[in-house]
Amino acid sequence: GSGAPESESGLAATATVERRDLVQHETVDGTLGYGDAETLYAQTMGTVTTLREPGSVVERGEALYWLDGRPVTRMHGDRAMWRRLDASAAGGKDIRQLERNLVALGYDPNGDITVDDEWESATTAAVKRWQADKGLPKTGSVEPGQIAFLPGPRRIGQLKTARGAVLQPGLEVMETTSTRRVVTIDLDADKQSLVRKGGKVKVELPDGSSVGGWISSVGKVAESEQDPQTGEEGDATIPLEIRLARGAKTGDLDETPVDVS
Repeated sequence: GSGAPESESGLAATATVERRDLVQHETVDGTLGYGDAETLYAQTMGTVTTLREPGSVVERGEALYWLDGRPVTRMHGDRAMWRRLDASAAGGKDIRQLERNLVALGYDPNGDITVDDEWESATTAAVKRWQADKGLPKTGSVEPGQIAFLPGPRRIGQLKTARGAVLQPGLEVMETTSTRRVVTIDLDADKQSLVRKGGKVKVELPDGSSVGGWISSVGKVAESEQDPQTGEEGDATIPLEIRLARGAKTGDLDETPVDVS
């Protein structure tokens, strides 16, 4: 007949309806490495006399590598070294950047430098102290190739040259990264709807342990790679970057395959 089913007692049978969120889980391949990758280029001609080992961390004031026996010093900053800096240089933010580093490294012991866009006599004096400390000629001028301004600290990645090589301006010297661990993913473009910035993920490491993380960036443009043998375009992907929970134990291996849920 019609109507609700009845139990033996003649009463209508009922069932509890439970409301739940519909969740879709997806596990994809990722690569555990280091963030903020940047290529370091030579700015002057010379012979590479010493290179640091990949994985080394270079702090402010330390040498990234040595050219003709003289150090190429890392100083902190986002503006690249592009010109000679001395008393004849027009004012600019690169002068401010240099002065800030000279003060931070202790080369202005009496506090004579006013950190601004203008070069002053105290700047020259601090540069000469820095040059004396590094075994450079005490000219009071900073030449391109003596300093590399990089946000730091920086980790040495893949070397692009070798000891004994003769560098020309513009040649690649090495890859550098930050010391922050990140996971990168080339996500199939048709799965873009599953991700959003800030979304939480779980990363399974090669040893079977898992760490938490969150999506720090989602690419805006789909990319595809061409097969070098067939010439055919591969499936379109969206680049993702994942930052890991603070204190997560991930070891120090670079370019390590991981699973991300």
